[in-house]
Amino acid sequence: MTLRVLLWLTALFSGVIVWLPLVRGATQGDAYHWALAGGIGGSGIGGSYWMLPPAAALVFYLLYLGWRGARTPFHVLLLAFHLPLAAAVTYAARTDPAGFRFEGATLGVSVPLATIGPLIFLGTAALAILWAVRDLRSGSRRERVPWVWTKASRVRAAIVVLLVPLEVILFHAGGLQSVPNLIGVGAVGWQWILINRILAGSREVG
Repeated sequence: MTLRVLLWLTALFSGVIVWLPLVRGATQGDAYHWALAGGIGGSGIGGSYWMLPPAAALVFYLLYLGWRGARTPFHVLLLAFHLPLAAAVTYAARTDPAGFRFEGATLGVSVPLATIGPLIFLGTAALAILWAVRDLRSGSRRERVPWVWTKASRVRAAIVVLLVPLEVILFHAGGLQSVPNLIGVGAVGWQWILINRILAGSREVG
């Protein structure tokens, strides 16, 4: 159960900070502006966009290992993802509490994160450490879970691919806060959920 929670939290965090800007930058172009802490950001595929593809590949590999039995080097990658993220969030919250917030221009939201952010990310990092230490100390050998292309996985994969041209159309059909843009953001989120369902679909983790 703990591993399942960690995998879905990892998917949630990476979906917001990696997958969303990766897809929107590629499908929406310069009209889309994104930024993370530490001056990482850009417009479209400019600026720091080059960091997103390798980050997405790392997240894919991490989640793939997690859903396929959490074998080596999953423990190291899990901590390598959550510990720096928790440290960066905590640092941003302490150094610029007023400016540290989640900005969603398309949805018209601005949520302060100075208090809740460190609690969520430090709590998740602590949970990852506890799980990794307990799992390694147990000495249990996990089976390698085979990749199985089920009918549901093939359907989900087809939808993931078909959503790309739809996103291009939606993101170019109106302004940043238009209904098509809102639907486009929802499509990106659904796409990421489908990808994670494909990765998780072979066998349930214990």
